[in-house]
Amino acid sequence: MGSNGFLDRRKSNYDMQEMASNEKCAQFSRCSPSSFRDTIDKVKLKMGTAQLEAIKSTPFGIFLNMSNVSHSLTKVLAVMRRFQAKTMSFRFGEEIEVPFEASEFSMVMGLRYMGQPIDELFCGKKEKTFRNELADLLVDLACKDDCIDDFCRTYILFVCNCVLFPQGNYSTPSFIFPYLEDLSDLGSYAWGKAVSDYLIGEMRANATGKKTYVNGCTIGLLAWFYERVPSIGSPTSLSRFPRFFRWDSSKTGREESKFQKALSELQLKRLFCLFQNPKRAS
Repeated sequence: MGSNGFLDRRKSNYDMQEMASNEKCAQFSRCSPSSFRDTIDKVKLKMGTAQLEAIKSTPFGIFLNMSNVSHSLTKVLAVMRRFQAKTMSFRFGEEIEVPFEASEFSMVMGLRYMGQPIDELFCGKKEKTFRNELADLLVDLACKDDCIDDFCRTYILFVCNCVLFPQGNYSTPSFIFPYLEDLSDLGSYAWGKAVSDYLIGEMRANATGKKTYVNGCTIGLLAWFYERVPSIGSPTSLSRFPRFFRWDSSKTGREESKFQKALSELQLKRLFCLFQNPKRAS
């Protein structure tokens, strides 16, 4: 009893530290796969075969079965602190520099890197569309057979809002709306590169002091890092798709200090190359 009580107290302390750290980081990123998954669980109880098939026909149908991926904002921050805006890479240890490549990131997210470009400067829908509004609308449309296209568009907007292009005020980027007019053409666009480019722009702004927060797919960043450094990540499966579904947590546990130490002591031989080799920092 005494030993278990000690372990329970220690676990409780770690939980409180994690909660405090995440509350401190809450303003840093609005990326929330858990918010997406919770709403989709409700939607699945209501939608029919037609709605399901409509979602599966889009590039975003792969996110319908969102796994219980761990999105530790403290770990995101730890990785982000090593971002080098000039070289678009992350520096670990004393001499390891890992380039951040859109092609690798797209592969991890299960989205196309090649295809028609997404214009993120295009100003589409003017009014704000917020996460809670999309969640309510999605649940409402799930069982309406005469609104399948609108249901599908709302689902895509919700994926973008929660996971792919999240913003600090929980709104949806306006540039996305025009691309949803023709659902049959969605698959021709390079959505993976768009998600990566959006995140890169945010990381640059944060690294150069223009922003204190980071919009964008930070859960994807963490999954990409675990793919590159599998000695730190702790996969639940080697076969799940997209690849970011595989990563539940890190082998360093919940303590930020251990994760930071692992990053500082990272060795070149511990890196796994998705497409190209990491290089020694100059």
